Amino acid sequence: MKAFRLTLRLLLIQVLWNYRTLVGAGLAWVLLPSLKHTETGDPERLEREIRETAGIFNAHPYLCGFAAGALIRMREDGSPKEERTRFREAIRGPLGSLGDRLFWAAWLPASVLVLGVGGLMGLPPIAVVLGFLVLFNTLHLAVRYRGTRAGLELGRDVGDALRTMQITVWQERVGAVGVISVGVLLGFLASRGFRLGEPWELGAMLTTGGLALALFGAGIVVARIEWWVAAALTPGVALLLVLLGAVH
Repeated sequence: MKAFRLTLRLLLIQVLWNYRTLVGAGLAWVLLPSLKHTETGDPERLEREIRETAGIFNAHPYLCGFAAGALIRMREDGSPKEERTRFREAIRGPLGSLGDRLFWAAWLPASVLVLGVGGLMGLPPIAVVLGFLVLFNTLHLAVRYRGTRAGLELGRDVGDALRTMQITVWQERVGAVGVISVGVLLGFLASRGFRLGEPWELGAMLTTGGLALALFGAGIVVARIEWWVAAALTPGVALLLVLLGAVH
């Protein structure tokens, strides 16, 4: 329950975003219950701790749970303030870089493209919007909770959890999904242009498949994805192409 409550508070970490401390003030608000618990009976010390915790901190909001959970665990374990400060400064860079690459550069575009293809297949607009919200938010909410729990359990060793999650590898795999979606999307548009709005036939299917797989191959070269990942995703491309052909 502790990890769940902390995750709920982390959903609002950007509410206090500002140019002076970035998400530092939001982090202080997230940690406020823990600060009140450890500094009970000393209002002046609590105020000083809040002010110091609200200092500059910048990381991807979806990965801040790793830092927040670890800082709480370190405080409960009695880690010196200097050690907590060094940890806070050391972890913010990796959390920002990994989060930007996974969510902004990979997962968000892939989610948009996948549901964009669904819309072209005939899904109603409301289904496309709801599908995007479910698809995108499922991953980031799961990562928020897992990161928070890992921080609370591991403390200063939370970096081990980051390595176990292999975020960089997942960023490449999600990027591959985006590449496939781009291929299907462009193949769809090109085929519709070539067929002048006529029902899909074998030629249109081949055009779509050719463009999709060509762009997927380019994505493998650029992203350097393992062959087994490509092999696992290829049937999904074929199924999507069949669905496109069946609908149109």
